[in-house]
This record gives sequence, C-alpha cells and structure tokens, in this order.
Amino acid sequence: MKYFVFALLALTAAGSFAGNGFERMNVDFSSAMDLDDEMKSDLKEMIALKCQPKASEAKRINVYSKSVRYNQIDQGIIDTYHTVGIEFIGRDNYNSLGYEEALVVRYSGNNPTVDHVYVEKLTTNSACQ
Repeated sequence: MKYFVFALLALTAAGSFAGNGFERMNVDFSSAMDLDDEMKSDLKEMIALKCQPKASEAKRINVYSKSVRYNQIDQGIIDTYHTVGIEFIGRDNYNSLGYEEALVVRYSGNNPTVDHVYVEKLTTNSACQ
C-alpha cells in the first residue's frame, strides 16, 4: 500500500510539470479590457503557435491595448480593429524577453459558420515568427 501511495504521488508531481507552454502559458489580459473572450482565445492561440520559444520561456505575457479603430461598412455593420502590444516577461519578472504588436480584427456579421475574428502579427521582432 505504501508503494502504491508513493507511486501515485510521484506520478502526480511529475504530471504537474507537463506541458510545453501553451497549457502553462500565463497571459495577462487585464490591460486589454476591450478584447472579448473569442479575441483573447484566438490571440493566445497565435502566441502559442508563432511565438515559440519566447512563450515557453516567459513567466508572464502581458497583452495591452494600444489603439482601437472602427470601420463602418454599411447600415450598422461595423468592423473593429484592435492593435495590441504583447510583451514577454522573463523568469525574474523584470527582464523583458521580447515585444510584438498584433492586429486583432472583429468583422461584423451574423453567419455562425464563419469565424469573425482574425489575428494578424504586425511587427517582425525576434520574439515571434
């Protein structure tokens, strides 16, 4: 019984270190309050896919709003363009590992089969590809 409990504890401890950054990525959106949940999710996915190894190396990733632009298309259809800054903070909480800017666009529409959020990387800094 002791061996079973020990083995269970060992597996639990080893499992807590699993993950390659996306699962364990700490993204702080507190300064980007104008982004909705779908935008945040798509942006976090883009960071995890395009910003390796910086996303895995960072202790925290700060996302903050820089500007919001509205484009009225036609009779109440308004597209929203959010420019956000993404800063990768190192393990010591002070060291900046890199900085990027991204454009997150919310296209107006009512078709549920179409993704209305688009994330485009703007800068070509060394933090992301």
